This record gives sequence, C-alpha cells and structure tokens, in this order.
Amino acid sequence: MQTEQSPPPPLVESLLSAAGLPGRPESVVMLGESSNRVWKLSIGGSEYVLRERLDGSPTMLVKEAYLSDLLAHHDVPAPRILATVAAERIGTLTTFAEGLTLGRALEVLSPDDLAAAWRSTGEALRRAHEIDQPVAGEIVGDRIEPFAGGWATWASEDVADTLGWLRERIGMPALREEAGRFSRDMQSVLADAPIRLIHNDLLPQNIMVAPGPDGWRCTGLLDWEFARAGDPRWDLATLDLRPAELVPPAFYEGYGERPAEPHATIYEVLAMAWKTKAQLQGLGDWWWTPLNARLAYVANLERHLARAVPPLPTQL
Repeated sequence: MQTEQSPPPPLVESLLSAAGLPGRPESVVMLGESSNRVWKLSIGGSEYVLRERLDGSPTMLVKEAYLSDLLAHHDVPAPRILATVAAERIGTLTTFAEGLTLGRALEVLSPDDLAAAWRSTGEALRRAHEIDQPVAGEIVGDRIEPFAGGWATWASEDVADTLGWLRERIGMPALREEAGRFSRDMQSVLADAPIRLIHNDLLPQNIMVAPGPDGWRCTGLLDWEFARAGDPRWDLATLDLRPAELVPPAFYEGYGERPAEPHATIYEVLAMAWKTKAQLQGLGDWWWTPLNARLAYVANLERHLARAVPPLPTQL
C-alpha cells in the first residue's frame, strides 16, 4: 500500500544531486518495502523512483546501470537509471513507469483493453529477447560470467534430482532412471539454444501498462536484477503455464510466435519443477502459476511430456 513518507527517504539528496535534479521533492510516497525500500518522488512536475537496496552491492548497481543503457539502446520499455549511490547506503534513482501493474490490470481492465496490454507486453519482451549475448551466463556488473559447460549443461544439471524429490514428496514413484534420461536428452535438445538477454523474473507484477493513443500499452518491464544471458524461451515458460491458460493469445501475437516443441515442454517442466520444489521447501512463493496448478502439472508429467518429440522419453 502506498503511504505518505516524511521526511524524505535516505539517499534522496545525494541521488538528486548525482542526477542533476534541483531542490527537494514536492511529494514523497512510499511504494513498498521488502528486500528494498521504494519511494515515488515528485519533482518539478515529473515523477521518479528512489530505491534503497537493503541486500544489494555496488556490483549490482553496475549491472543495473549497464542493463538500463542496453535496454534503452534497443527501445525496450524499462525505467532508466538516472543516478546511483554506493556508500554506507546503496540506492538508485530511476524514471517512473506510468500506469498500473499487469497484475492489477488483470482485475480491472475490459477484455479488449487487457488484450491490448498483453499484446504490447509481447512486443516489448520480443525486443529484449532480440538482444544477442556472446555466451550464456550470469551478468555480473557489466560483464558475463559464463556457465561452466554452457547453457544446456547449466539448465539440466539439477533436473533429475528435482523431479525425483517432487515425485517422492507428492507420494509417487521417484522414477530416477527416467528423470536422468530426460536430463541427458534435454542437454542434446538445448545444445543449439539461442543466447540472448533474458529477464529471468517475468511476472505480471513486474510489468507496467497504461492507456495510450492507440490503446493500452506496456510502459515498463521492471526489476531486471536477476537478468542473465540464456535461452529466451525460459522467460516464456516462467510467465505462462499452458494447461492453466494463464497467458492469452494476444501476448503471443505481440511476441510474434509461440515456443515450439520440444523446447516448450522442456522449459515448462523445468520452470514448474523448480518453482514447486522451492515453494514446498519454503524458499519462495508465487501467486502467478498457483501452487495447485503446478502440483497438478507435476503429477501428470507423463501426459505433458507426451507432447514432446524425440529424443524425449514418452514417460517420466
């Protein structure tokens, strides 16, 4: 919930000075607090976002500034970083993405307006996914630390153990041999995956939409702190769960295509298994792709994997 904040938040003077913005903000609204504290500032008729990172590091600020410039260069709607400070406190000042989150839009927009918002989101994500990267890996500052063995090895290294753990947890046979075979076959399928910039935390609460002259549009893809270099089809799998029909056709119209098999099923299995195990272990909670839908998916792996083509096994 937004709350009025007085006095102005920490870092405000140093960040405004670094950004070349004069004076004090006319109004300050606290937007939220978790691992970060976030405020909206109004200055001279414009709005900005001040974020104090409670668990960040100077390296993370370098990464965010690097990605801000990269996204702007490729015309991807995302907040621009105007200033950073890394001293006793760590924070950023960015432009403000107008509108409301796509999560809120799901509750209040008409079907036509919501379709336009989804379509524009697909277009925005496609622009991000067209940004080539030299190698798969974690983005650390303004460079990439490659995954040992490449994307396919990194993506598949824990899948057999994760599927076995889930099978035992929900009261079914572990089938570790089949899970191991799936892991090995998956490496072969993903060996030629395109390596692009991926968001890696694409959820409706990280997408801003607003009305425009041609209908509702995406005004910002937020929170790129977990971005990495990898296969863009991973982002699609974490946003959508096809059996639950979470993402409408309008999104894929804007994006330009739907992921084909066997990649669609591979990443769907990876995303659902990872999220479900983490939530059952108390390590995370996702309202998007609800737990009951993910449990139903994991419980019916044989049926879902049957949609994939060889070399995937027909039973898992």
